[in-house]
Amino acid sequence: MTAIIIDDEKASIVALQVKIADCSQEIKILAVFQNPVEALGNIQRLDPNLVFLDINMPAMDGFSFLNKITNRTFEVIFTTAYNEYAIAAIKSEAFDFLLKPINQEELEQTLIRIQQKKSQEKQVSIKTHLNKLALPTQHGLQFVDKNDILYLMADKNYTSFFIENQEPILVSKTLKEFEKL
Repeated sequence: MTAIIIDDEKASIVALQVKIADCSQEIKILAVFQNPVEALGNIQRLDPNLVFLDINMPAMDGFSFLNKITNRTFEVIFTTAYNEYAIAAIKSEAFDFLLKPINQEELEQTLIRIQQKKSQEKQVSIKTHLNKLALPTQHGLQFVDKNDILYLMADKNYTSFFIENQEPILVSKTLKEFEKL
């Protein structure tokens, strides 16, 4: 997996780099940025899998940074010293929220969960088998008969499948990815 770190404090960047290096998951740090505006100008070119993002920064806070990205193709892990941002982080669809100083075990568990999610997505990647679609949900794979799909509805990086005689199924992939199928 690849990552970038965005944090206005150099000491926090160095500490996170050391902790990432000590993890069992292989993470390649593509770049570090102390200025989120600079990161914004480079993020598409770098195309990371993960972004470790501080929230409280002078030029632009982490939430404003995310709001400026129209098609997010990476997972966000907020790294901050302020726990009062946790609810806002959840609402911004962050993968995780780690409090500084970052606990090594919590970081390791977060990276393992991301790796598991990525592995499942690669293995499945919405395979079609006969007349069924395998949809990766947060509860595992759900197989749906293609003929039972009424419609799909986009919501940022998520797609809701509306199925005949079932509750909607939420999948963490964009509508654009399903259009390709």
